Amino acid sequence: MITRKISELLQQLLHSLQNGELVGMGFQRRARRRELAARVAEELKRLTAPPHPAIREARERWATTSFLRIDQDERVIEVNPDGTTWVRAWVKISTVFPARADTPDRRRFEAAVADMPEEMRQIFLAHALDGLPYETIAEQLLVGVAEVQLQMGLALARLDEAVAHAGEKSP
Repeated sequence: MITRKISELLQQLLHSLQNGELVGMGFQRRARRRELAARVAEELKRLTAPPHPAIREARERWATTSFLRIDQDERVIEVNPDGTTWVRAWVKISTVFPARADTPDRRRFEAAVADMPEEMRQIFLAHALDGLPYETIAEQLLVGVAEVQLQMGLALARLDEAVAHAGEKSP
């Protein structure tokens, strides 16, 4: 990701190159070249430095999820006055669930998920939210892949039934 400072630096460098400001022997031109070179060196140093430890910790902590990604070249952190460190990341948005608006369908959907037996709910959420493959879910829950497939099928049937029956009750 190109930061604002890098973008500004590259724009200035391009402008100087296009206008011939970096050629010749004049003192001001040499000073300008040195100033631009120093800024480029500063940005390169920042970009090639090892990531802040908080970035590495965040990557390790969230490595098993499929809904959060921290870019390999990420270098941006923010530290609050209370010492809390923020790391920039990407969040995957699932299209499986109804829109975020509080609608009757959404409430029925959430109620149906909440009413699922614990193992079924774990399997469904691990696959639907985290995007985990059946094999990984089976390993994590110490069950067979066939059991994961069965529970997913039952979960989807419950959700379908909850939404279908709700539609029949509507005027």
